[in-house]
Amino acid sequence: NDDTKGEVIDNPTLALRSGERAMWWYDERDIPYYYALAKAFGVGDHYFASVMGPTWPNRMYLFAATSFGLAANTLPDMSGYPFPERDAVVLDQLDRRHVDWRFYTAGGPPGVSCILAPELHKRWGRDVVHTIEDFFADAAAGTLPPVVFVDPNFLKTGDPEGEDEHPPSHLQVGQRFVAGVVRALTQSPQWKRAALFITYDEHGGLYDHMPPPRACPPDDKPPVQKDGTPAGGAFDTYGFRVPFMVVSPYARRGYVSHAVLDHTSILRFIQAKHGIPALTARDANADVPLDFFDFASPPDVSVPPLPEPTVDPGELSYCKATFKR
Repeated sequence: NDDTKGEVIDNPTLALRSGERAMWWYDERDIPYYYALAKAFGVGDHYFASVMGPTWPNRMYLFAATSFGLAANTLPDMSGYPFPERDAVVLDQLDRRHVDWRFYTAGGPPGVSCILAPELHKRWGRDVVHTIEDFFADAAAGTLPPVVFVDPNFLKTGDPEGEDEHPPSHLQVGQRFVAGVVRALTQSPQWKRAALFITYDEHGGLYDHMPPPRACPPDDKPPVQKDGTPAGGAFDTYGFRVPFMVVSPYARRGYVSHAVLDHTSILRFIQAKHGIPALTARDANADVPLDFFDFASPPDVSVPPLPEPTVDPGELSYCKATFKR
């Protein structure tokens, strides 16, 4: 069943699989850099995925505050999918207001880094995805645009060396990638006016001790699969919690926010910064993560000492040896 109030989801298909352990967690011994980063800046303990579902619907909520009914984790065929009109995604609105934005990815086709990339490329006839090397160069030169999205390498999803931390990828590999992004930003001439939100599109597992709260439905579109068949349920509940950190010279140091947030909260922050109206009922009702910031005080551009994000070769070898496709 899909009752999440009982702490675990009973899934007979998964239950029949064998493994050394059914459930585990990571602590400071495994991911010391993340722990140090969270303690140094701000972390949210009530940040939820936007949808009790997989990657693509959640990513679409970040850009559009809705998945337009998409509930599946299959990339939609843009030629036949009822894709929305202009100004239905925040990228359109930024472009209309002449606010520059850019995607940077460490690997993978554009549709993986940004589900909307094929449609946006068709609309504007220009590439919207750039390499992670471009990000490092732009950060060093102080030429990052006002709105930036950075993605890890998705080409190795399903591999212990994948940077996206999606099982079975090793978290220390993803931690190392994030550390590189943070280092580039904090050493950039633009650092004194920057804000970095670090999160995950979905929970990647089937457990959390905190049941997700009810959410405002974005529109009247019911959940459907790619072929248009009903997916069941409704977009009226958040997904499970995902990590959320805020890194900025304006961030309250060592701050823990208890505000209920989701991906549309980041969207709402972008909208508030650039004078953009809400796209759907979901982001119109989203809490903006302003409590993380202290804009009344001068920015603190110092960066607390952070541990080197190493990857344990023994653990990585063990993951490779035990993982079976």
